[in-house]
Amino acid sequence: MNALYYARRIFKTRRSYILGRFHTVRWMYACWMRQQDRFRGRSLPPLKGLPASEIICMEPSAAVDALHKTALAQCIMLPPDMVNEIVQFAHHTKYKLADKDIPPFRYADVQNAQLSDGTFVPLARCVDPTQCPAICKVRDDPVIQAIVANYLGYLPPIQDVSLYWSFAGGELNFERRRFLQTIEYHYDVHDYNFCYVHIYLTDTDVKSGAHVLVPGSHKSKPFRWLIGSARQSDEAIENYYGKEKILCLEGPAGTGFIEDTSCFHKALVPVSADRLLLQIRYH
Repeated sequence: MNALYYARRIFKTRRSYILGRFHTVRWMYACWMRQQDRFRGRSLPPLKGLPASEIICMEPSAAVDALHKTALAQCIMLPPDMVNEIVQFAHHTKYKLADKDIPPFRYADVQNAQLSDGTFVPLARCVDPTQCPAICKVRDDPVIQAIVANYLGYLPPIQDVSLYWSFAGGELNFERRRFLQTIEYHYDVHDYNFCYVHIYLTDTDVKSGAHVLVPGSHKSKPFRWLIGSARQSDEAIENYYGKEKILCLEGPAGTGFIEDTSCFHKALVPVSADRLLLQIRYH
């Protein structure tokens, strides 16, 4: 019975979700994609001689090395004018709530993680963040693109841009999970290969939704976690990796990082202030 159950689950699950969690499969996929690039006459951008970037605050080669070693490159700091432009956009644009058939709303419509009709809003996604020129400038930054491409090993054909508010209030964590807020340790398997840019657009600390991860866990997981659930409890993560290995990323507005989210990570629940985050997925 168990074998039949798991066989049905595998049949119904997309292959990348099953296979993309294995480092060897990701390496093979990168090799295949790189060959496709060569067939089309494209090659990886060089890491030396790149134009100056007002966004990147680390040598590109060092950022790629950090990603390989730890899954994390703390290499982004947006200038204040870009932060202000995105924040102003974020206060006036429209948002939607995952898995809820409600009309789009604005930031000012949410108080204490609730709409005026009482609807719980733990996390809201911007309807179209690419309407903001500063966001497009981050997405298309040639140094970010070079770092990401050299880490992945090919030119990623897809760039998914998201702008999120994570709202403080409503302390029911089971409700946050129901709205797809990732407040438990997990590793991503969105595709056969992928890489993320995350940028805080509000001052962020442990009480306002900081990102937490286990450096190096993109290459180091128990086999049972590779073939089982991608989610694990705080206790399981701390027991396996050690509490001292866990890293909480805090910083002022504009602080950003590139991450291979196949490492274990989570978002802390904001309790003191709302958090605004720009997220770009390259895959």
